[in-house]
Amino acid sequence: MKKIISAFLSIAVLCSAFLSSSILTSAESADSLSVLEYEVLDNGTAKITKYDSLAAEYDIPFEIDGYTVTVIGDKAFYSCHNLKKVTIPNTVTAIGKRAFDTCQKLSTVELPESLITIDYRAFADCKVLSSINIPNGVTTIANNAFIRCQNMKSATIPATVTSIGNYAFSDCVNLENLTIGNGEVTIGEYAFGWNLSLKNLTIGNNAKAISNNAFYACDALMNLTIENPQCAIYDGINTIPDNATIYGYADSTAHSYATKYERSFVPLDQTPTKPTVEYKIGDTNLDGVVSIMDATHIQRALALLEELTPTQKLAADADRNGYVTVLDATYIQMYLANIIKEL
Repeated sequence: MKKIISAFLSIAVLCSAFLSSSILTSAESADSLSVLEYEVLDNGTAKITKYDSLAAEYDIPFEIDGYTVTVIGDKAFYSCHNLKKVTIPNTVTAIGKRAFDTCQKLSTVELPESLITIDYRAFADCKVLSSINIPNGVTTIANNAFIRCQNMKSATIPATVTSIGNYAFSDCVNLENLTIGNGEVTIGEYAFGWNLSLKNLTIGNNAKAISNNAFYACDALMNLTIENPQCAIYDGINTIPDNATIYGYADSTAHSYATKYERSFVPLDQTPTKPTVEYKIGDTNLDGVVSIMDATHIQRALALLEELTPTQKLAADADRNGYVTVLDATYIQMYLANIIKEL
């Protein structure tokens, strides 16, 4: 009997020791179905290492057992099939590799302003994620970070981002609205490949590089504006699809690429052409003579019975105030009556 009691006491001591140590590595929420595990980092903050829940929504706490949560660890929320919405606290600076990979019901993610890094496949295959707003402060969107987010319709990338990794937004087939800020960004290979709904995109005036096949098979892309005249564009026929019209500055890298690969090109620095037809003030109909017909022409235009060409508008502006009004017709009449000597 003593041996049995002794054995029982030994088991009890072991269980007590196990429970005592687990307090430092896990935190159980009020919801008995939700368990959050973590580890303490060298800087004294917490990294979430595992989450297991049947809940559809979850607000990640900013603190666990007195430790500030700064990192969502690798695969921490991997394949949480019931999770539909997650809010990440404004203490987290990094989202690890595959952190939310294959959360197939995840439709809403609220990212914090504190965030700096979104790592490899962090939100890959989140097939119903409808939009993502990358906050200011993020510098890195790693390879495959949002690959195959097939329901994503809009994404905003701020100027702080310096690296959009290979395949980062690849195969986001419904992505229509994409904004890339004016940061010193490098766009990786196939970063937006197979984005079949993307039609218009502007890449800002500090962009450093567009890599090979960055917009591969973006068959709907009609207008691509590249504002930095020195942006390095990979010298390959599939970097920019042939259906896209490229907007850029004359003699820029965008201009050179468009010329080499026979893409349509529109210069951003093209100044409006001045009228080639000579005119004189008051000669609204451009017949070379100022007559009462010119005043009548203005009146008919103001009554929407006729339309003035750009050159005719310049000629009709008899009072030279930049607008065509009934006063211009009056000025012409006064000139013809010798009330005023010149127009």
